[in-house]
Amino acid sequence: MSHKTQNGFTIVELMVVMVVVSIVISIAIPNITQMMAEFRTSKAVGSLISDLNVARTESIKSGVPVMVICQVSPCTGTPINWVGGWLVCYSNNGTTCDTTSTARANPIRRGQALEPGQTLTSTAASVAFYPTGYTNVSSVNFDVGSTNNPAAVKKVAVLQSGSITSLSK
Repeated sequence: MSHKTQNGFTIVELMVVMVVVSIVISIAIPNITQMMAEFRTSKAVGSLISDLNVARTESIKSGVPVMVICQVSPCTGTPINWVGGWLVCYSNNGTTCDTTSTARANPIRRGQALEPGQTLTSTAASVAFYPTGYTNVSSVNFDVGSTNNPAAVKKVAVLQSGSITSLSK
């Protein structure tokens, strides 16, 4: 009489592996969601700071005011919602974008609308940088966050001196 050796897993072994895998996944998914929300927030902060720096640098270089302005109208309320994006544009007077000049193309840059679930609010609807590097306001604060992780709000501050800083809240 010969005995055949069978290779493979028993149903009990497969069930145990599936239970272990499902426990690991149930622990990992909330952390992955939180990590993705933090990544998107950091990406939005980086994009905003980059465009604020472009505005300041371009104003100093060109000798005319350059604004960063809320793109989606109306940009009203308290706080002002910037989630629809922003424009970096040349300005004649530091209060509106220059739409008449053919010497300078406007807008310089467009800040893209944020992804669904992200938040971006500010204390102002626009920031103008002057050729001195200074701004038209004493200070402007931007709060960038996510509805998936409300505790991970990051703050960007623009001071009258033109200094741009990023802080965690």
